[in-house]
Amino acid sequence: WAEWYGDKTRGVCVHSGVLDGLGHKAAVDKVAELLAAQGLGEKKTTWRLRDWGISRQRYWGTPIPIIHCDDCGVVPVPEKDLPVTLPEDLIPDGSGNPLNKHAG
Repeated sequence: WAEWYGDKTRGVCVHSGVLDGLGHKAAVDKVAELLAAQGLGEKKTTWRLRDWGISRQRYWGTPIPIIHCDDCGVVPVPEKDLPVTLPEDLIPDGSGNPLNKHAG
């Protein structure tokens, strides 16, 4: 049943009054139209951008060039020094930060 259950292209409404025979999109549009006509709602798209999760930074992940300085603390790499390029011969082996073991 899983294949047909999610199929919104071939199914039609049955036992649904004025929606009988309508496909998924047409039925959604018709319900929105009926609700709007009665002043009970309106059709609108709602979405939001979610915060960009960067808490699990990895070598292969989102590049956030930061310098850990004993005198200054944690500071971003100056814009004039961007982009920072990472070594191409690095192979993560699962034993920690691969950049800490790289000779370059």
